[in-house]
Amino acid sequence: ATKVLKSGGVILYKTDTIWGLGCDAINEEAVKKIYKIKHRSFDKPFICLVDSVTSLLKYIDELHPRIETLLQLHKRPLTVVYHNPKNLPKIVLGDDNSVAIRVTNNPANQALIRELSGPLIATSANFSGKPFPSSFDSISSKIIDQVDFVLNSDDMTADKQPSTMVKFTTKGELIFIRD
Repeated sequence: ATKVLKSGGVILYKTDTIWGLGCDAINEEAVKKIYKIKHRSFDKPFICLVDSVTSLLKYIDELHPRIETLLQLHKRPLTVVYHNPKNLPKIVLGDDNSVAIRVTNNPANQALIRELSGPLIATSANFSGKPFPSSFDSISSKIIDQVDFVLNSDDMTADKQPSTMVKFTTKGELIFIRD
């Protein structure tokens, strides 16, 4: 999987939430491939996964104490939208210069990100606007046929819902985008 990612390929893997498509988030051409596979508009950016808070700090200037506490205490996987990130290509940013990043707690995902030495795209393995896949068997064969590598898992099912997503405003407000 790491060789495929480093060569600009796309993988199908079980994230810490649902089955997803992934690539090296720094490689713009690889990110474009995922947009094409999903038939997704370029104005809808993907989530990036990092392996630790230390890695997260490579892409944001500061981590507000409220967000740090939330990352430690939140029971479900938590994706946070950060404004004005650094060291990331424009293709992974929203129109408002923001990026959604999740610190994964999944050991397999953490190892993959460490081997890649950078963030990993995490987006559901479905066509844009279609239901999230809750198991490998629910992923369209048309999606599977377009990826470069399928990372098998001991458990081929996944959580039936994506991560909780929050945004921390400049006024210090915490807004739940997806719960």
